[in-house]
Amino acid sequence: MRKCSSCGRELGDDLNICPIDGTLLSLVGTIIDEKYRLDEKIGEGGMGHVYLATHVSIGTKYAVKILNPMLINDQEAIERFRREARAAGQLHHPNVVLVTDFGITKETKIVYLVMEYLEGESLKTRIQRKNQLEYNEIINILNQTAAAMEVAHSAGIIHRDLKPDNIYLIKSIGGEEQVKVLDFGIAKIIGDKEGKTLTEAGALIGTPQYMSPEQCRGEKLDPRADIYSLGIILYQMLTGETPFHSHNPVAVVLMHTSQSPESVKTLRPDVSKKVSEIVEHALEKKRENRYDSAIKLAQDFEAAITAMQRLRSAVAKAQVDLDVDEDISLSPNRSLSPERSLSPKPVEVENKAITSEKKTAKDLKTGKNSSSKTNPEKIDSAKRKVEDTSNSSNPYNVNKLDDSKASFKDPISIIPSEKQSSSKWFLIVFLVFFLVGGASTVIWWQSNKVPKVSTPSGMVLVSGGVFKMGNNLSDDEAEKPEHEVTVKSFYMDQFEVSNEEYFEFVKAKQYILPPDWKDGRYPMGEGKYPVTNISWSDASAYALWAGKRLPTEEEWEYAARATDGRLYPWGNNFSATIANTKESTKKDLLPVGKNIDNVSPFGVQDMAGNAAEWTASDYTVYPNSKAKERGGFKVVRGGSYITDKVYAMTTSRAVERPDAHDRSLGFRCVKDID
Repeated sequence: MRKCSSCGRELGDDLNICPIDGTLLSLVGTIIDEKYRLDEKIGEGGMGHVYLATHVSIGTKYAVKILNPMLINDQEAIERFRREARAAGQLHHPNVVLVTDFGITKETKIVYLVMEYLEGESLKTRIQRKNQLEYNEIINILNQTAAAMEVAHSAGIIHRDLKPDNIYLIKSIGGEEQVKVLDFGIAKIIGDKEGKTLTEAGALIGTPQYMSPEQCRGEKLDPRADIYSLGIILYQMLTGETPFHSHNPVAVVLMHTSQSPESVKTLRPDVSKKVSEIVEHALEKKRENRYDSAIKLAQDFEAAITAMQRLRSAVAKAQVDLDVDEDISLSPNRSLSPERSLSPKPVEVENKAITSEKKTAKDLKTGKNSSSKTNPEKIDSAKRKVEDTSNSSNPYNVNKLDDSKASFKDPISIIPSEKQSSSKWFLIVFLVFFLVGGASTVIWWQSNKVPKVSTPSGMVLVSGGVFKMGNNLSDDEAEKPEHEVTVKSFYMDQFEVSNEEYFEFVKAKQYILPPDWKDGRYPMGEGKYPVTNISWSDASAYALWAGKRLPTEEEWEYAARATDGRLYPWGNNFSATIANTKESTKKDLLPVGKNIDNVSPFGVQDMAGNAAEWTASDYTVYPNSKAKERGGFKVVRGGSYITDKVYAMTTSRAVERPDAHDRSLGFRCVKDID
């Protein structure tokens, strides 16, 4: 028997709503479809309740969402439940909640959806508790949320209700915080063939505070609507509040379409201008001006925060050094103690100690100590040089000291007393200017040195240049016409990412395994083989974790052929003994770097044959090309062991859907030069 919490009447187990007052009855203790026992109500919303449940046969804990029985005849509500199950069921990703079951009980007509049970807190609760989150905390949450959205968008799914309530934070097996994106109940599945959508054009769906301008206008949506919502969430994590808020939801909708948000820097003055600009870029009113990739937003934000923190650390260190010099100076009210006598020997020792410990903004990057000759005339110059720390190692030009609140104090002057002798006065003045001038000269010298940049382990430097991209002699119109492209310098992995390298990522992020891996790891003896059978999103997620990115199509071709127009990385003549293609006798994948002759002018290996490689680029036709556009594809380069030699050419372009998995398809990464 069930008891109504409102009127107190005892009712039959077959009832879900009190027939007297319409109260929704608790389902605790109910067994759904002879599988899930509802143990405790742990949440509720407008469409129903969520229960902690136990699978009666195997004892596993689940979260079961029950549709409000009052909506049992609402076909749209039921379809939203089914849509959530379908959308989440397609996304096998560690940052997307796992939906395992959906059904409607035969007798009681209970509509239910079964998900993995998560223990933690929502991002909404985290923001309410902490207001403004720490930078590294924001980076972690943003990176994982972006990875989840990237895999959803690649699968043709738009969330449409991304908000802090639907971002859940849990502790993973390794103890690190893991993000889970929930509630795909109003998700749009692009290309859905089931008939009309849940909401026709012109209808407003979503949560007003997080809706994009085009969503507020009831227009057709694409993934950039979710990126706008992610920008709102980023704004809120930084400032503690959403950019637009009102008690009237309609007013909020109008603000999204017509008003510019208050600058993040106004609400959180310690952020750099670049960080604020990245948030503004995500919140552009026109979708074509907005980020078109959640991963790109996350990468730019992390890079800007890192640059900002490095600069401020350097400035703070320089400030400490100058403050040390001030402490050694003598003010008019500070008497000379026996420990600070003016004898020559202590002066020499103290000066050496100071100059040997000086580090400036550039020292922190190079890890070197330095000293310099004393030059008191360069004190003011040193201040200017430290303030002007804009250098090539900072790609975001986060270099304004007004962001860091740093200041540099002038040396304290010494006013001699009438009792001091002229010789002592001269020695004091000499001491102060020697110490302060020497320290300032060190700072000036260090801030003007060109830092020595070392190539990251496992990567090679690809020096930028101008080259002719494409091949006018090709039979494939997609490679025509040849056109001039300028590429900036970058680092590229010398080899394709191997199974053992990808396995480290899988362990660290609790990431889903490639389909052909068994027993939780790659096949025995294939650690050095290129990792394959992974989607474009998988490759992007690895690159993000490794602090890198996928190469653009232009970067890939330039790294393979440089500026001399060669057709293969090693020259113009194909060799079946060098490239592992269909013409080779190997007939299967080989370990990376197996053939040292398969090398490009920059020292990048395995760019022809063996495993084809994902690039970051969407497929588009070249300028003035006669080729046809093909939307929704990513460019793949390099050919593989199962393709003809023509695909191993440096100019050859192949395409794949972002969600494609293939035994012959892998990737390598690149890294921008700081």
